[in-house]
Amino acid sequence: MAGAGAGAADGCDGSPSLSCRAGAPGASVQLTGQADIWCPTVLMTTTWLLLFHYLARHERLPTRHTPAAFFARERQRALLGITAYLLAALLAPWLPLASLLIVAALPVFYGLTNEGSRWPCDRGRAAASP
Repeated sequence: MAGAGAGAADGCDGSPSLSCRAGAPGASVQLTGQADIWCPTVLMTTTWLLLFHYLARHERLPTRHTPAAFFARERQRALLGITAYLLAALLAPWLPLASLLIVAALPVFYGLTNEGSRWPCDRGRAAASP
C-alpha cells in the first residue's frame, strides 16, 4: 500500500507512459516523457526513409505515372525529418522553445512539399528533362 498514492504525487495518475511505469520523480519524469514522444516520432520518420529507399531501388513497384527518381529524392525529405526530430529531442532539455519551434515547423515543411521535394537544385533538372 506504500505506493498507492505515488501516482498522484508524481503526476502520473495511472498513465501508461514510460516515465510513470519507471516511477521516476521530477526532472526524470520530464525527460522520460520527452522520450515517449521523440522515440516514436524518429522511428516513424525512419520508416518513411526505409520505404522511399525500397521503392527507389525497386522501380517496378510504383505506378507508371511516378518517375523513378521521385522516391530517391524523397529520401532527402525523410533524412531532413529524422535529423530535425533528433535535433529537437537533443535541444528539448535545455532549449524547450527551440525544440518546440522545430517540431512545429516540420508539419508546415511536409505540407508545403507534400507532392515531392522542391529543392532548388531540382528546378534545373526539371527544366532540362523533356
